[in-house]
Amino acid sequence: MTTGTATIIDDLAAVQDLTRARARYLLDCMVTDPSDNINLGGFWEHEAQQQGYADTRLSLFWMPTVFAAWLDPQAGDLYHSETALAKIRLWLDFLRRRQRADGSIDMWGGGLAAAPEAAFAVPGLCASYQRIVASSAPGRDEICAGLEHYIRRVKDVIHTTFPFTSNHRWTAYIGPLAAAHQLFPEDRDAALIEDYLSDGIDIDSDGLYYEERSPNYNNVANWGLFEIADNWNRPDLLDLVERNLNLILAMRQPCGEAETIYSHRQDRGARGARGMEYWLFKRMAVDRNDGRFATAADMCLRAMQQGDLLHSFVPLQFCLDDQRYRNDSVVREPLPEQSEIRFAEAPLYRWRDGQVAMTAVADPGGHWWDITQGDWGGLQRSDAVMSYHVGGAIIDAIKMHWKGGTGGFRPEAIRYDNDGTLVLVYADPGWNHVAHFRPKDKWGPRHHPHNMAGSLRIKRDNAGAVTLDYSVTGWDMVPVSVELLIRENCQLGAVDAAPEPCTRRGRSVATGASYRVVGPDGSAIRIEGLPTSQHRMQLGEDRAITGVAEQRCHRLVFAGFSPLVCQLRLIPDPAGAEQ
Repeated sequence: MTTGTATIIDDLAAVQDLTRARARYLLDCMVTDPSDNINLGGFWEHEAQQQGYADTRLSLFWMPTVFAAWLDPQAGDLYHSETALAKIRLWLDFLRRRQRADGSIDMWGGGLAAAPEAAFAVPGLCASYQRIVASSAPGRDEICAGLEHYIRRVKDVIHTTFPFTSNHRWTAYIGPLAAAHQLFPEDRDAALIEDYLSDGIDIDSDGLYYEERSPNYNNVANWGLFEIADNWNRPDLLDLVERNLNLILAMRQPCGEAETIYSHRQDRGARGARGMEYWLFKRMAVDRNDGRFATAADMCLRAMQQGDLLHSFVPLQFCLDDQRYRNDSVVREPLPEQSEIRFAEAPLYRWRDGQVAMTAVADPGGHWWDITQGDWGGLQRSDAVMSYHVGGAIIDAIKMHWKGGTGGFRPEAIRYDNDGTLVLVYADPGWNHVAHFRPKDKWGPRHHPHNMAGSLRIKRDNAGAVTLDYSVTGWDMVPVSVELLIRENCQLGAVDAAPEPCTRRGRSVATGASYRVVGPDGSAIRIEGLPTSQHRMQLGEDRAITGVAEQRCHRLVFAGFSPLVCQLRLIPDPAGAEQ
């Protein structure tokens, strides 16, 4: 709707339509072949069909959506349907078979015995239980007994295991435990919940969940904080959700996706990453009377109506039972398109003005890779230092590699000069060689030094053009490359020639020309200053933290030798500007 106007907005009808469509789809996907005693009662979606296995977690997570439609008197033939009830009974048996004696379940057949996969579904199942037990639905007592049995056993596994990730603490442990406690209270619950909360929430002053730093897992963590706020009388946690939602909006790219270059999870470098989620923004829009959040919620609802997944830990139809969120009179305001953030705690910089956006990032370590990957060949660090978007023309990452040592430029901090220039520096520390011959205590570990160092100065002008001054010093004649990872749906060519489609995992070697990246919307980035390449070696990323971008992008590469001095210019040309 048009921003800047106040009217009552009730999303219930739209959410009901989405819920019914999803419920019908799920019921159609259910395995009903009685000879399939592995999958009977689970949901057989596309990936499950390909693998021949109905995933336990997803089959539990999605069932509350079916319950929401089945309990809705306006859902037509779905309402209290005997056909649906027969499938619900199959699902209850699936639930009993797939839950282990300790309360855990598997994920895609894995043998992991822990709470997270079992507990993610608990808030939705608790919300379903509350509504079924208060209803006159057929099969009410047997359904509630099955749900109670499952939820109580999940409480057991929450009390006897530990979380694997940061968001698990809130969304797979004490958030679900707090929700379950409202239905089935036990004295032991309070001590565990308060113990977890005493750790503090790992969110910094800029709204960044600093352990995972992931747009996708931002949303997961925020759902957990909702559960704790509502079920454990901690409304102060909503302040943290609000802080994170502000960050999500600031990191939104001109093309609408979330910035992921800084993520510490599997969405790093993902194309089309979800940054916004309907209920997170809808609820906080009403609670905080925030017109930007309301506009974001409207956009998410439209996206779901156009085919995005109806995603929520509690069915959205249940969430809208609260009349406050159906009497939404928040005045809509535009989403922010201008921002500049020098992050106070993380080595991260963000700037956006309309269709032009850039993010610079460094990696000081202290994360999952340090803990699990050791230092053979050097500690794993990110080597993606910048992304640059002009509408749909996208450079997903910019990197610099060299042979030997840790493999390339991996700065740990960002310094800001008085004129606003960003300065990133890195001296390759080499790595520790672990002896693999005897006597090992004599021969290792021993430090293997390296003598390469690099610097990058990033200067942006008011129109969003960026100058990057690279230098590499140290040993002479070491192979070096500067690599621009270009979105694979773009076109690339010299400025005096017609651009050609980029290819997935393709590679173009710089010839000294100026280049033009053209996005699907006609937006463009002009690249000036790449010298003529001097070799054709592909310098690897063996000890770099990589993500999805490295698996899909087309690379424009300058390949040279040390010492290196190189100045690049990235000049924006948004769609509608002079072509």
